[in-house]
Amino acid sequence: EVADEVRIVVDKDVLPFCERIEQKIQAEHYYLSPCEIDGKMNLLETITQLGQLNQRPNKPKWQLSLQTHKLIGIA
Repeated sequence: EVADEVRIVVDKDVLPFCERIEQKIQAEHYYLSPCEIDGKMNLLETITQLGQLNQRPNKPKWQLSLQTHKLIGIA
């Protein structure tokens, strides 16, 4: 499969899932987005997993994707 971008919402440990996605979908861009849980964004968890993904040698680089309207409280 080929795609322009792949976007994964982080609601738990998504590293194994992201690795499977990389094998199945060749994309120009890979993104992780934080998930809103009980009114709070899990931004720290998302950034931590993003760092772990990007420390792997010779693998696609993942980027952070934010829904800024949620960060500033607009539904």
